Amino acid sequence: MLHDRLTSLDAIMFGHLAPLLKAPLTNSALQTHLKACRNLVSFCHRISTEYFPLSAEGTSCVTVARTFTEQANQQLIYVDKTRSALGTSDKSVPTARDEQNHASPQ
Repeated sequence: MLHDRLTSLDAIMFGHLAPLLKAPLTNSALQTHLKACRNLVSFCHRISTEYFPLSAEGTSCVTVARTFTEQANQQLIYVDKTRSALGTSDKSVPTARDEQNHASPQ
């Protein structure tokens, strides 16, 4: 934010950086690097506090992102257990194990 007003470039940059800085990631190397860039952290903090303050329920956008991630993981675990119980080998439906293997660095 070079001026008092948010520009479209600011919005684009925030849209890409904020999730990388705040969301829980399986591999934190990029997040660690970005957090070391104080100007980017400061930039995202200014926009977050000005445009995305805590809601009336006290839920921040980060809390919503974490809740969404946890629910998605629970659904993958349920699919995995169901697939295992049915003895199906339908690989078109990802399992929690598939997701963890995909996210792990090789």
